[in-house]
Amino acid sequence: MNKILTISIAAYNIEDYIKEALDSIVSNEKARECVEVIVVDDGSKDQTLEIANKYQAQFPETIIVIEKNNGGYGSTINEALKIAHGKYFKLLDGDDWFSNNLTEYLNILEQQDADLILSPYYRVHTVNNRYELVSRHQFNNGGDSTACDCNLVYIHAAETAVQTKCIKNKMIISEHCFYTDVEYVHSVCRFSKSVFFINLPIYCYRIGREGQSVSIKSRLKNRHDASFVSLKLCEDYRQHKEEYASIFADGQITQIATIIVFYCKTLLYMKNLKEAKKEMNIFLKKIEKYPEIFDRVLLINRSIKLCIKIPILFGVIAKYEKLKNR
Repeated sequence: MNKILTISIAAYNIEDYIKEALDSIVSNEKARECVEVIVVDDGSKDQTLEIANKYQAQFPETIIVIEKNNGGYGSTINEALKIAHGKYFKLLDGDDWFSNNLTEYLNILEQQDADLILSPYYRVHTVNNRYELVSRHQFNNGGDSTACDCNLVYIHAAETAVQTKCIKNKMIISEHCFYTDVEYVHSVCRFSKSVFFINLPIYCYRIGREGQSVSIKSRLKNRHDASFVSLKLCEDYRQHKEEYASIFADGQITQIATIIVFYCKTLLYMKNLKEAKKEMNIFLKKIEKYPEIFDRVLLINRSIKLCIKIPILFGVIAKYEKLKNR
């Protein structure tokens, strides 16, 4: 049977979570038949690989396991794309899972032909097991769009499924680097010409796990990766701006500006604010070379705008951001 969907699972030291991710797929009868799951073990040091191999032995028609040396999140996408055969391609972090809407979702994918599929997702807060629905996009015609009749603001990787043929052999995501999920979405939008919105939450995105790349400790440690990805996307957009369909062009400026703001706000958490201010100034000088994106940064975040326009307020703004996010 032809596979409707390829799911790429990035797996690194997630022995406590990967069963939940895989069970959310293989417990579904339709998924076992028409979904291809590629688990890419990225050099795990725990029992992640052993668990994945057991699932592959039990569900050989559904699950493929790739074992490789550690190369970071982007490398798992690159490896999965090499062998992906599904009509659509979707990412799933190994510590996340899918909702029980999977059957209906697959039925819609089977009938769809849009390049990019967007759907809401849940942010699941581990502290209290609270499910927060995230649905950002507005469509004026009920879901289908090939023109400027939709509002595509920031797109999260959890929302996306893209036709495999649109991206296979066309993109290579940065390796040994954090925040490459943003780079992935940027590339997906570049190669997609149409979009369809399914008002059905599928992805359950875990929030609050220790060691996640969005924690303050991890953000500070890996902030140079955020800087690298930001500058790479700025240059990529400059070089390939004309390739973006009109429905994605403006949204991508916001997308890039958002990761820039993420990096700049991370600097506000540094203990040495003098060094933080210096680092931000050097970085933003580089961003000024991309006026559209720089102007969007000033538009979407008042704190960073004030840091730029009134440098003497840097310390006050840093203190405010820390208090706000306690």
